[in-house]
Amino acid sequence: MANVTVTIRTVDDQLIPALVDGVTVDIFDVAGTVFLTSGVTGAVIPGNGEVQFSLPGGVSYTARLYKAGVSFLPAPQKLFAATDPPAGPDFNLFQYECHVGLIGALVQIVVSDDTTPTPVPVEGAIVRLFSSPADTFLTEFVTGANGEVDPVLEGDVTPGKEYIVRVLPPVGYSAGPTETISVIDPLAVGETNIFDFTVFAPAALPVSTDPDMCRLSGYFGDPSLRPLKNLSLIFHPKEGYPKFVVSGSPFGGQPSVVRNRVIASERRANTDKNGYIEIDLPRTGVFDVYVQGLDAPDHTLLAPIYVPDQAGISIHELLYPYVTTVTYAAPTVTVPVGGQVELELALETSNYQPVTSYQELQGLLVFTTGDLTLASVGVTPEGKLLISGIAAGATTLEVTRVVGSYAPRRPEVADLIILPSIPTITVV
Repeated sequence: MANVTVTIRTVDDQLIPALVDGVTVDIFDVAGTVFLTSGVTGAVIPGNGEVQFSLPGGVSYTARLYKAGVSFLPAPQKLFAATDPPAGPDFNLFQYECHVGLIGALVQIVVSDDTTPTPVPVEGAIVRLFSSPADTFLTEFVTGANGEVDPVLEGDVTPGKEYIVRVLPPVGYSAGPTETISVIDPLAVGETNIFDFTVFAPAALPVSTDPDMCRLSGYFGDPSLRPLKNLSLIFHPKEGYPKFVVSGSPFGGQPSVVRNRVIASERRANTDKNGYIEIDLPRTGVFDVYVQGLDAPDHTLLAPIYVPDQAGISIHELLYPYVTTVTYAAPTVTVPVGGQVELELALETSNYQPVTSYQELQGLLVFTTGDLTLASVGVTPEGKLLISGIAAGATTLEVTRVVGSYAPRRPEVADLIILPSIPTITVV
C-alpha cells in the first residue's frame, strides 16, 4: 500500500484543552519491538502540538510518547491504525491527552553490576515495565550514567500496585531473572519506591600489556569436562609466497616482522593442571594452529586462526568464531516497485575478524524479507545488500546465521544482535 500522512496531536487535560509542544513521539511496529521513526510535536509548526509521519497505510502501529514533567496515563504506549485511504472520524489524526505534571508515584529503579563489595551502576540498560498479572507491555526506559531510571507509575496503598520488570543489560552483561515491584502510594514512614536490580558483569579477561600483542586465554577439558593438563597447542606462522617481490625470503607469516624482529618459528604452549592456558601472539596475526588430541593422527591442520587487534580474547572465541552483531546503515529502506536499493552493513564476529566480501557474507548469514511477495534481498560482490521492490507494502529485513557456520555449544550462542533495529522495508 501507499504511504499516508499520520498526525499525532497532544493536548493537556484542562477543562479547555491546550496543545502541548515538545512531546517526543517514537513510532514502532504494532508489537512495539521494531523502531521505525521519531518526531517531536510542535517542531515544524510551533504551538500546534502536532507531529506528522509518512507511514504505509493499512497497517497498525505503536506510538510511545514522552516529555519531561508530563504524564501519559494509563501508559505512554498508544496503539493506532493508519487507514488507506484515510477515513473518518479521525482521518489518520490521533489525539492523545496528557497531564502537565506528574501523576502517580515517583519510582526509582537502579541497575548495578555484581561487583563486590561496591556494585557499579550500569549505563545503557533497557528497563521494560509490564502490567501484572496480565504481563502487558507498558513502557521502557534506558538507564543513564548513574544506572537509574525514574518513571512515574500509578501506585496503591500498602502492599502497593504490582508491575513486572525485565532488564535488558548492555552487550557483555547477563541479566538476572524477571522480577516484580510493588509501587506504594502514599508512602508511609520507612517505605520507599526504590528498587535495585543486578546484572552480571562479564568476567575479567587477562590482557597483554604489550600494545602489539593479544593475550589468548581459556580452558580445555575432556568430554566429562575434566581438566586436560599438559595439552600441547602449536601456533605456526601462516607462510605466504608473494606474487610480486623485489627479492628476499618468502613471507614467514602474517605478520612476518614485529618491531624489527623476524618471526622465525612456531610458538608452543601447554595447559596447566587446571586445563588453563595463556599465550601472547601478535595482533592481527594469522596462524595455523594444531592442538594435540583435536588434530588427526597424521597431524593435519586443525584450523587457521585470526588474532584480533585486542589486548585479550578467550581462546574458544578464537578457535570457534561466529557472527555476533549485524549493524545496518539505516533502520528504514524505501524502494520503488521494480526498483533496487543498496544497503550497507557491518558485521562483528566473536574474534573481531573483518568480514566484508560477498563470499564471506554468503557463507555466514542468510538474508531474506518478512514477505517475499513484497521485496527480495541479495548480496552484491562488494558485500552490500541489494533490496528489490516487488509490490507496494511494508515488510522487514530478516537475517539468520547459516546452519553449520558455527560450532555447536552448550549453552547455545546468543542470538544475533541487530543494530540499530530490524530494518523496515517500504515498497512504494
